[in-house]
Amino acid sequence: MKKLNIQDVQLVSGGEYVHGEPTPDMLCFDTRLMIMAGRGEAGFDVSAAVHSLMKYCGGDFWDPNEAHEYVMSGAYP
Repeated sequence: MKKLNIQDVQLVSGGEYVHGEPTPDMLCFDTRLMIMAGRGEAGFDVSAAVHSLMKYCGGDFWDPNEAHEYVMSGAYP
């Protein structure tokens, strides 16, 4: 699985190409979509996913344990 960088995240917003900067809510939504798509795939980096989730969805996932639980199982806090 390709490691996603900030440019990859910023180019996609809800599955559509967006010119300019996506809103923080869309960045969070896109991060959760990418985590759901990568969960269980070979090469899925759990620690990078947890870090991204805490960075882009900090309001919901400020606790590393909750972020890790979401990344592993999809359980929402």
